[in-house]
Amino acid sequence: MAEQSGSKIPADLPYDAGQSERAPTKLTVGNLAHMARDAHWSLDTPRSYLVPSLIWFTGGQGRMMIGEEMRGFTGHNALFIPANTSHAFEFGHCVQGAAVFFAAAGNDLPYPDHLLHLRLYGVALQSELNRMIDDLAHEAQTGGQDSDTVLYHQSALLLYWLRRQDFRTAPVPGAPRGSDTAKASGEDHKKP
Repeated sequence: MAEQSGSKIPADLPYDAGQSERAPTKLTVGNLAHMARDAHWSLDTPRSYLVPSLIWFTGGQGRMMIGEEMRGFTGHNALFIPANTSHAFEFGHCVQGAAVFFAAAGNDLPYPDHLLHLRLYGVALQSELNRMIDDLAHEAQTGGQDSDTVLYHQSALLLYWLRRQDFRTAPVPGAPRGSDTAKASGEDHKKP
């Protein structure tokens, strides 16, 4: 089982691959608005993390650079970033959301094998993701008996949920595509 618990994310993000060689052993959930303000993220300062992360934007907008590709984001966008993936952000005003940094000890979790950028349309999907992240944050902060096991399984559930959204939003062969960004509405798309 992964050893995971939560703490406040420091401004310098000690598991940023550019600043540390040691990956965190505890799952951490942070407030995106505080991180954006304190960590001075910008497009001209790319970084990568030693652990996979999930960035959930609930409000605001901005731009991000993933590798060499520039993308925009708005509220209700979820971004799963695999470990050691170069990225940078430029936040507009009032960016809100959460960032989940998975523990290095959880390397047997069912992580998606690629970058995910999901635009989640529909209150049901947005509420589901909010609840799962809130549950992780609560368990990470309060701990308790079997907390490591609970966090491990909550993390796995969240990761399977993300993979399911990626599957639901995959393009139907032969259908025209407006963009390469997946859009989930809560309704399953039939695959042939």
